[in-house]
Amino acid sequence: MRHDDNPAAATPPTSPAAPTPAGPPRFSSAWRTYGLIWLATVAALLVLFRADVMTMVAKWENDETFGHAYMILPIALWLVWMRRHELAQVEPRPWAWGLVAVAGSMALWVIGHLARVAFVEQFAVLFVIQSSILTILGLNVTRTLLFPIAYLLFMVPFGDQIVPQMQDFTAHFSVQMLHLLEIPVYHDGIFISIPTGDFEVAVACSGVRFIIAMVAVGSLYANLAFRSPWRRALLMVVSVIVPIIANGFRAFGIIYIAYKTDNEYAVGVDHIVYGWVFFSIVMMAVLLIGRTFSDRWIDEPAVDVAALGLNRGGAGTPAQAARALALLAMVVGAGATYAYWIDHRQADVRYSGLAAPSPAGWTPATFAGTEWKPVFNGANAELFQSYRNGDARVDLYVAAFDRQHDDVELIAFGQTAVAPAELWTRAMDQARTLTIGGRTTTGAVMQINRSRTIVRDVWQWYWVNGKLIADPYVAKIETLKAKLFGGDMTAATIIISAERREATVPATAEMQHFADALGPVEPALASILKSGARPQ
Repeated sequence: MRHDDNPAAATPPTSPAAPTPAGPPRFSSAWRTYGLIWLATVAALLVLFRADVMTMVAKWENDETFGHAYMILPIALWLVWMRRHELAQVEPRPWAWGLVAVAGSMALWVIGHLARVAFVEQFAVLFVIQSSILTILGLNVTRTLLFPIAYLLFMVPFGDQIVPQMQDFTAHFSVQMLHLLEIPVYHDGIFISIPTGDFEVAVACSGVRFIIAMVAVGSLYANLAFRSPWRRALLMVVSVIVPIIANGFRAFGIIYIAYKTDNEYAVGVDHIVYGWVFFSIVMMAVLLIGRTFSDRWIDEPAVDVAALGLNRGGAGTPAQAARALALLAMVVGAGATYAYWIDHRQADVRYSGLAAPSPAGWTPATFAGTEWKPVFNGANAELFQSYRNGDARVDLYVAAFDRQHDDVELIAFGQTAVAPAELWTRAMDQARTLTIGGRTTTGAVMQINRSRTIVRDVWQWYWVNGKLIADPYVAKIETLKAKLFGGDMTAATIIISAERREATVPATAEMQHFADALGPVEPALASILKSGARPQ
């Protein structure tokens, strides 16, 4: 191993920035007035958007993936404290163009609120708070505190949307490693079987929590240890790739240990390496990798206010601060009022019940499968009907909504075809082209498992704004369009499902036969919904 006797060669270059002045910082008198006004503004915004804030905090509390979010605000405040000497050199002064950012943030909030996308609403709330800094305290203050302000965005519980993709990646990675070692393996979605036992890549094993937390840690380290934007970007790439690969090796390692020993021993090892112990090891690996190309001393001033000209210009007057606050309140109030008005439009119809269709060749039957029932809470009407054609059995489920609002949504957490959740697990989910009634359409194709021997195939569509849609995000967009532009407020989901006779043989043939007999989905679903609707 080579040893470098020259320590200077391994250290980052010195900073050209001025050293941090000794002693406590001296803030001008304007800071007290502007600081109190901004704090009052934030307090009012938190009260106005309290529902979004409470939803965000509840997500931290109930989802271990976002347990790190509790630390984001303290870290951001610490970063502000580290910049206190630089901040004292900058005077607060309202910036009129900040109102454009406030208006854009409120527009985003309206979109997220009407489309019922929680993380969009939560991002928008933080954008409004960040924009209030820009508007009331000014551009120079915002530039001085740019990273601490931006770091607050990690408070939003976002990223768990990629859990299914990460489950698939982890399963495929583990299977490929097993193939390399010539270990017999059977792979079915997120389920893996080897001679000594069966394994499931569960949600907690997807590695998403490590990726999200590592990106938060990596971005903090990138700001503290790097000056070059390219080096910061490189560290962020490492912060994503290393946790993904490490989690794949962790999952493979557990399966390999089970193969060499037994499942009970492997589970014991999993309990030891899983969780924050594993994350700590991964985090240290990323930080050590980053240390090899760091180009900034940790005690350098975060911002060179003199070089950037941020200490130029005088402080704003109290009258200017009051005017900025009044204009900000007008913009925020207008957005909230508009969203309330749109959100409380009356539905055009009411659903009293749905009539079961009569596909040719299929006879209505009593549901005889294992316990399975989609969950769509708040639906105004539901149809759950089984059909039989000889030995073939297919189930049809439809849930209809008059309109969607805060407490009733077609697409939301817990609204799913994989239910009850304590019995069924989603093994596979992807959009595919399906042939329905002689025509093609895109639907969500799922495989759900209750055990290794009880398996169901599921096809699902959403009916939103008069359109048949497979992607829930596209359905959210259509919901938004219907609300904003006076479209059809009704919404529904249609699900066709069949239990496999053999766990490894899909029930595609009988489901396809039923779908063809049902006819094109759009008119068939429109007929079902029309049968249960009555004018408002």
